[in-house]
Amino acid sequence: FEDYIDAKKVLPKESIIEVSFQELTSDLVGTMKKIYDYFGWKGWDKMEPTYRKEAERQKGFKQNDFVDLDQDLKDIVYDRWKDSFEEFGYSK
Repeated sequence: FEDYIDAKKVLPKESIIEVSFQELTSDLVGTMKKIYDYFGWKGWDKMEPTYRKEAERQKGFKQNDFVDLDQDLKDIVYDRWKDSFEEFGYSK
């Protein structure tokens, strides 16, 4: 994590794009289009059908369900990963 944050500080802003897991899983095609546009990559017209096919394939996929952590465990996770929570805007 620290290496990524350090690299982000010195790399040009236009060389990094951050997307969330939620973005990818809720709108794979739109998110990939956003990435192509952001970097100015060519070939979207050729790749779009591949992403659409993959998005269609994933429609029936059910993500794992996890038991909600009790507050004490949430506090421990937050304390250990506080920098990540703050950097990426995750709620406690």
